Amino acid sequence: MSLANFIPSVWSARIQQGLDKRYVLGNIVNRNYEGDISGYGDQVRINSVGDITVGDYVRNSTVVTPEQLASTQQILDIDQSKYFAFYVDDVDAAQTKPKVMDEAMRKASNSLTDVADQFIAGFVNDAGLTVTNASVDKTNVLELFAEISQKLTDAHNPREGRFIVIPAWLEGVMVMAGIELDTSNSDVLSEGFIGRFMGFDVMVSTNLLEDNGATLAMAGTREAITFAEQIVSVEGYRPESSFSDAVKGLHVYGGKVVEADALTKVEVTQAT
Repeated sequence: MSLANFIPSVWSARIQQGLDKRYVLGNIVNRNYEGDISGYGDQVRINSVGDITVGDYVRNSTVVTPEQLASTQQILDIDQSKYFAFYVDDVDAAQTKPKVMDEAMRKASNSLTDVADQFIAGFVNDAGLTVTNASVDKTNVLELFAEISQKLTDAHNPREGRFIVIPAWLEGVMVMAGIELDTSNSDVLSEGFIGRFMGFDVMVSTNLLEDNGATLAMAGTREAITFAEQIVSVEGYRPESSFSDAVKGLHVYGGKVVEADALTKVEVTQAT
């Protein structure tokens, strides 16, 4: 029997690194509470403090009275649990050939990332802001971006850290409109990132939702959605029904829209 030298911590790290590199929608979220989870079924309590009143102060006259802080609590449920498993003729032998295991783990990471990105895309329906454009072409795509930007600004969102995730066809419309994207900022280079435009990190994803022929693009700031994940385990094992070794892994995660007015649902349809 093999498996004597299987090193799960090494391959867990490889998978996590693969996830981090391949996320598109996983790059528009914050990870503020990720260190607070350990497994499926965990709950993280998120406490938020309400606005604080500012008053006029007159020297030697105003009596300063502190106000009671108003707080609200939200629950982040780690309610998603996904696994992968594949046969390996000999795990020990495969580990001596890193290209074999690296390729298998890369494919596992790709699949896990794709499913998790689809999960995050679903939060578009919890957005507090909506922009609808029935038909987008090169003549009105600038107006679309301007409207999205105004919506976010009117909702008191900072300009720093804004993103927009668009479908591939909308990237084509931007090209036909002659829009030049700024790609000079290497700090934001990631999977799906195509450049900056009008204050947005512009990303392209194939995992955006569709609704009645419209694509539901997403725009906002990274304070809108919080996301936490963990590769709980990666194990080498001997399936009872096989004479081969196998490797399996478990990925748990959860997410929540915590600031709805920092997220915009952008309903766009390609002009025909």
